[in-house]
Amino acid sequence: MEIVFHHAAREEAHEGYLYYGAVDDELGLDFERKINQTLDLIQSQPELFSIRRYKVRRANLNRFKEGYIAYMLWKDQIVVIAIGHAKRRPYYWYRRPKQHREAHP
Repeated sequence: MEIVFHHAAREEAHEGYLYYGAVDDELGLDFERKINQTLDLIQSQPELFSIRRYKVRRANLNRFKEGYIAYMLWKDQIVVIAIGHAKRRPYYWYRRPKQHREAHP
């Protein structure tokens, strides 16, 4: 299955990289690697992670404690809805699945 990003999720990944990179260069690279490893796992086993809300699955970024990738399966794609943090504005992205479905009927 192809992985596609909601535009805001791509921005969130970049912001996370910049944030962790400002703390330590290697930490920023670790964040990027963890995201890529998790996306590889999601792509190889899209139904591995349980559905949370709004038919969206959540894969935790264990090295980055409260970080996660929220994604949904839509047609023949894996749609990354958010790169989020569990303690910062939970479910701030709740409109994104509907936006994607409407834009890609």
